[in-house]
Amino acid sequence: LGHEDDTTIADLVADYRAATPTAAIVALVPDRQAIQQRLAQEHSLVKQLVILRLERERQRLSSLRERLDLQHPSLVLQRLRRDLQHRLALLQALSPEHLLQRGFSLVRTSTGELVRSAQQVKPGDALSIQLADGQLAVDVKHSHPQQAG
Repeated sequence: LGHEDDTTIADLVADYRAATPTAAIVALVPDRQAIQQRLAQEHSLVKQLVILRLERERQRLSSLRERLDLQHPSLVLQRLRRDLQHRLALLQALSPEHLLQRGFSLVRTSTGELVRSAQQVKPGDALSIQLADGQLAVDVKHSHPQQAG
């Protein structure tokens, strides 16, 4: 006993069916609260992305600042000075004068050639012996080279 609405073919093929034109407009216009909520979410996301980007840039800037600080002329000069002092100490430790101070001597022939073996000299040769505090002039009386092997 009631009144039944007529259904048209357009009603059957439409993506959305509204009973009245007013209902259709209400369905087409998005919900204001839903839009505000979505905008708030997107605002929050953009804010987080900006914060992350700023933090990443702060870290990059800090890293660049540290690298620049390491290149400061006074620090470079200090490193070079320390390296030079280390090399100087090494040279002094390896110098012949240091060996002479430790009790070693340098023996030279009359031509100034260093004597490294007893086989280089024979009795009667004149030698010069350099010590830490001076030189000695000596004549070889005997030579006793060790036998090889």
